[in-house]
Amino acid sequence: MIDAKIENGDTVVDSSGNVVMISDSDALFQRAVMCISAKLGSFIYDRKLGSRLAEFDLTVTNAKGRAEVLANEALADFEDTYAEALELGDKLKLKITIDGESRTEEVRLGGNI
Repeated sequence: MIDAKIENGDTVVDSSGNVVMISDSDALFQRAVMCISAKLGSFIYDRKLGSRLAEFDLTVTNAKGRAEVLANEALADFEDTYAEALELGDKLKLKITIDGESRTEEVRLGGNI
């Protein structure tokens, strides 16, 4: 898998103005983070992409566990991919595992792509 690198909601360009490309596991982890971060239905080209975290009430009982369920719901179609909630505050800190490789990522709640 190859994709354009995204940081802070924008594509990254190098000093020559060319879009920086990422591949392999970097692209897979970026895809997972984007899918969890995006509000379900907000991406015009794929209304099934995203999570329901934008609707999430942070004050509910076991909020961290419920956020983890919603994150994994967003990743359900991704093969051998799952998330574990580590911390919940203004952002959700997740340990995302893809094909046995794990990375810790922070996800904005209810963002747009």
